[in-house]
Amino acid sequence: MSEKAETHKTTVFIETSMMIQRFAYGQRRRNEIEASLMSKSTCTSDYVLMEFRRSFLQAQNYLRSLFLKMVQQGKTEIRLNELFVILSQARSIFHSTRAVQSILLALSSIFRDDMDRLSLNPAEMARELALQIDRFETEARKSVDEVINHIHCDLTQETVQIGDYIHSRLSCNARRAKCQLVPFLSAHREQLLTIQQAMESAPREKVDQRTLSALRRVNTDVTKALGERACWALGDVIITLEVPEYAFIYTADGHFEVISKAIGKQLFVEEK
Repeated sequence: MSEKAETHKTTVFIETSMMIQRFAYGQRRRNEIEASLMSKSTCTSDYVLMEFRRSFLQAQNYLRSLFLKMVQQGKTEIRLNELFVILSQARSIFHSTRAVQSILLALSSIFRDDMDRLSLNPAEMARELALQIDRFETEARKSVDEVINHIHCDLTQETVQIGDYIHSRLSCNARRAKCQLVPFLSAHREQLLTIQQAMESAPREKVDQRTLSALRRVNTDVTKALGERACWALGDVIITLEVPEYAFIYTADGHFEVISKAIGKQLFVEEK
């Protein structure tokens, strides 16, 4: 039995959606989260931190690059309605619902402690976002008692910079991947099949069809998991497998319900 289990102290695994809420949401929500975690042992995984980087932090960096471009154009002020117009024209960025959510959350982080801003100074915003990105990345890792690392994801290495969607973006090529994803999934073949069966029999609205499609391919050939198209679609499955048996999963993502139940993992319910 592990030391954590012997202490009888509830352990909570912070999943990506809740990690983002801890940093992007308003003070009231952040206080609720911290109150729920009081007297709990907390953990997350390096894979969660990768998702945090490529979603929320990369979206923040996108906004930073937009503001830097405004500075180069000589703008000293931009009103919110003008900023929304610029964002609405970035069609190549808004390629998915999650990308839109990430940009909006990144934008909200600027206002999380000051809702009175009606106009912004681009130079100040670029500086503030640069500081936030560095601080949030450091604090995300330090905000938990333990970071589990089974995958050794290439995208969390210090040499890999956070992209901005404009000049570069965080990406993973299957042929160049050096992570331990394939050995990790190979060790959980039985659970992967169980999860697939549970997803196939669950109500459609409770299942991410991209995840199910990728899972079917991987259960035929586990090497198909490599690369961003498959690996990222399998994110919820990978994270659930990483969660220690004694830990409760703290998430705002409804897709975890079917996956976690299939292999006996429990979700964390906030104390009201």
